[in-house]
Amino acid sequence: MTQGRDHDWSGFVRRWFGEAAVAFHADHGRAETLSWAGGRLHQDVYDRPEPAAPVVVMVHGIQGYGRMLMPVLAGLWRRGCAVVAPDLPGCGLSATADDKGRRGILDQVAGLEAVLRAAAARGADRPLVASGVSLGAPTVFAAALAVPAVRALAVWNLFSPADPAVLRAAGRFGAATGPLLRAARPLARLAPGLSLPAWLGLALEHLNDTPGFTASMLRDPLITRTSTLGVLQSLQTDLPPRLRWAEWRRPVLVLQPGADRMIPPVATERAFAALTAAAAPRRLELLPGLPHFPATPEPHDAAAGRVVAFLAEAGLLAPAAG
Repeated sequence: MTQGRDHDWSGFVRRWFGEAAVAFHADHGRAETLSWAGGRLHQDVYDRPEPAAPVVVMVHGIQGYGRMLMPVLAGLWRRGCAVVAPDLPGCGLSATADDKGRRGILDQVAGLEAVLRAAAARGADRPLVASGVSLGAPTVFAAALAVPAVRALAVWNLFSPADPAVLRAAGRFGAATGPLLRAARPLARLAPGLSLPAWLGLALEHLNDTPGFTASMLRDPLITRTSTLGVLQSLQTDLPPRLRWAEWRRPVLVLQPGADRMIPPVATERAFAALTAAAAPRRLELLPGLPHFPATPEPHDAAAGRVVAFLAEAGLLAPAAG
């Protein structure tokens, strides 16, 4: 694991979200190592003293790591939630020299199931909430389906990576991305470990139009800059069958940025429409004007406020704590 580089993570967060975000982690964060069937995972825990405080497991997006989400982690904590922010297998501080960017999506789902079960064990009176952003949203959905202790889902986007609108928007080759991935399947079977730079597979500039944002992110030493052809294929072939939308029967909140160039609102609307009506409360909230990954702390904090209000509505957090 890359624990020796723990100090390197703060540059990106400090530049875009300010010194207060870094200070929050220093004051309230506790690093933990969690064992699971595939090895060990790093996670940061921001605990609360209240015995009934909800535990929110917050999952980062593709090639990211948990501390990139510091403004929303802090916002949830300040409003009365304990927060667990794991780095998925092959990502961030969970990565090793051998597996960084090389763990398939099913490994990540399995690792996340272990994180959710460990979070549930923090206390029987503490409601467990699964949350995630970008690719972390469908990943945590798939994991939470297998963990009945999860009481609610609150995500930023909700989509299938095989959705044509997602492939057009997030893929480097636009409308040709889907056909190219399908054509590459024989090569992926022959050479699944073929390394590819992140920019070749993903239109990373669609995360945010702010000058310097994407370049700053790619300079972060904990970002996964490369992946493999097998991992990219895994997103298309292995994750979609695990996204059994109609089986979700617990409360669900979906936040969708209105100006998202990476995950178009239409893809989230399709996934949300497929959720069973038995999930209650069940709400999709469009956030006008916001990009996929806001470059200032205020939208992240506002999203935390929306999540906490939803948890209060679902009876999982006392309104006074918000």
